[in-house]
Amino acid sequence: MGRLSRPNKDRTLRISKETRARVEDTLIELGCSPNVVAQSLASSRSGTIAVVVHDISDPKYGAVLRGAQQETARQGMAVLLGDASTGSESNARLARMIRGGGVDGLILQGAGENSDSQIAAAVRKAVPIVLLHADMEIDARLVCLPDKEAALLATGHLRDLGHQCIGCLATESGLTCTDARLSGWRQATGTDADDSLIVHASPNATQGELGMQEPPERRSGITAVVCFNVVSAVCALRQI
Repeated sequence: MGRLSRPNKDRTLRISKETRARVEDTLIELGCSPNVVAQSLASSRSGTIAVVVHDISDPKYGAVLRGAQQETARQGMAVLLGDASTGSESNARLARMIRGGGVDGLILQGAGENSDSQIAAAVRKAVPIVLLHADMEIDARLVCLPDKEAALLATGHLRDLGHQCIGCLATESGLTCTDARLSGWRQATGTDADDSLIVHASPNATQGELGMQEPPERRSGITAVVCFNVVSAVCALRQI
């Protein structure tokens, strides 16, 4: 059976298309399917790419996950989804799995938290890693959004609509992405920039609502708000 399945799993084997087709037809007739465990042992590869984000409920990760799944499927691989916001024990377990050869690569969305470093350290010398919006000093490729430009564009749009007092529902302070977005907001508001109009909140539904429940005197005069996160923005609308 090993000899019979070799033409099917080894695409570099030099045989004719007709022979390969006959082998594949025979495997189908016999009801044979590749043994994933055996293939992993033989190749020292799991056939899996881990995608780790910090909140799988955030809709902006949908396109990222879809793209990863489409490409891994094209390569005959699969995606392992991890949520780094589920707690330190879960993150440690995920790190051990990666370090132990459970995946062939990692796509990590950073949030400036300790779990980023914990997970990245597990794969630093084990598998290739691509960082999404992560601020870590490791040897890896980085895909980063133009945070400052996005905030500048959004705030500028509100200014063009005639708004002068524009509040800001920002993500957690101290994050690289937060600082960049605040820079864009300040640049767009110009002399009207007032840091007392900034509210920092975690990017989730609860924090979005709480952020808009700040004392009335703090929100006095605000006619528009720039939100740094889609989920918090939708929930902030409930308080308007």
